Amino acid sequence: NNLSFELKVTDANAPILSKTYVARGRNFDQALKNAQQIAYYYAQEDSVFTFDYQYGLKGASLWRGQEVELTLKIPVNSNLMIEKRMAKTLFRYELDDCIDDDVNDSALIKVRATKEGFVCDKTIEAIERQKKYNKEYDIDEQVSDTVLF
Repeated sequence: NNLSFELKVTDANAPILSKTYVARGRNFDQALKNAQQIAYYYAQEDSVFTFDYQYGLKGASLWRGQEVELTLKIPVNSNLMIEKRMAKTLFRYELDDCIDDDVNDSALIKVRATKEGFVCDKTIEAIERQKKYNKEYDIDEQVSDTVLF
């Protein structure tokens, strides 16, 4: 099943979650009916969102190219604690310098929403690795202790 999740920064005062369900059908009405058969669950308790990693279909519905697209808009200056597994899904490899390889997939990664995008703190190992690289290749620039993505 095709589930996409996007995280964006917003100037709004509270998080905004938008969900789009997509499906195919012989015509518009059939495609709409197929999209309405999608069963996707998430929960919000106070400031904690919990998202499923997959969705299903209600009853004995057939697969007809159904997709779920989620967009979560986070207010500027908010701090997020995101599971490592979800963080890698959202930010791909951009987050590698902020994650210890040794921690398990349910470990939480702190990410801050800024006007420029999302920021995380680099691990000590990532900072040292970049310093070593810069020294080895005669790169004369300061090593940042954060990653912007």
